[in-house]
Amino acid sequence: MPSIRLLKIADNVYYAKGSPASLIAVEGEKAYVVDPGMPKDRGKLLRKAVLKLGVSEIVALLTHLHGDHLLAVEYLQPNEIFIPPGEAFAVKPNVREGVALCYPFHVKCEKLTLFEPAVLFSYKFLESNAGPFHVVDLPGHSPCQKGFLLGNVLYVGDAVFGDKLIARVGVPYFFDHRQGLESMNKLLEYAEKGFKLVLSHGPVVQDKQAVSLVEQNISTIQRIRQLVLEELEKRERCVSEIALRILKRLGAACDATSVVLAERTVRSILAEAFEEGIAEPSVSGDKLVWQFKRHT
Repeated sequence: MPSIRLLKIADNVYYAKGSPASLIAVEGEKAYVVDPGMPKDRGKLLRKAVLKLGVSEIVALLTHLHGDHLLAVEYLQPNEIFIPPGEAFAVKPNVREGVALCYPFHVKCEKLTLFEPAVLFSYKFLESNAGPFHVVDLPGHSPCQKGFLLGNVLYVGDAVFGDKLIARVGVPYFFDHRQGLESMNKLLEYAEKGFKLVLSHGPVVQDKQAVSLVEQNISTIQRIRQLVLEELEKRERCVSEIALRILKRLGAACDATSVVLAERTVRSILAEAFEEGIAEPSVSGDKLVWQFKRHT
């Protein structure tokens, strides 16, 4: 029978491997589980492993409300669930997918959505602290993503990604890449001070490895921004075309889901370019396109 092994990474702090991985902290009779993850059955395995720590209550803490981070909540059967206040809109799957993908699906679309619909019916809002954790603002990947800090361990959610995921997807998903870069620079300061960073999709890193990985994430976003502008300089293009061409240039997957996810990051970059006066939208034929704005 499958099981989840909890790896102790600090006093009363445990790590459960996965994508996303989970972080567990024990305080008295309570276990605080950060991002139970997916699939749903992972919740059962996590519950069994966590109860072996001798606790009587389980509290689920969510960094943000993307499906891969919360699908296992139902089977974890937590006594309480805490979510970022600014992400309450995403407790319903259709709203969650509408914001994340621009398609408000009520059911799973096999060719576009990655996860089964999951609804949170009962939850509370995170404040500045959650049990033993201090809550850290890390927006960008989602509008109001949070991190969880305990001692020298910081669970960063999807604020940064592992190098293997970056290589696979090509264009990491960011609702707002500018906020994402601000969060990365915040994490860079933590990394330079020797904090241990726990990634949802990636390894546990510390010291030089942590600094290097955060810098790689920053460089990745900067490189994608440059690729977007390069595509616009060649000729006017629609968002889907820009996303697809960049994915191909990076050697990443080019299926429908990959394009839709990349489009969100591209839109964020185009918004910045518009605000800087170097790109503008227009209607060309039967589609909305973006073009490079040349100054004379």
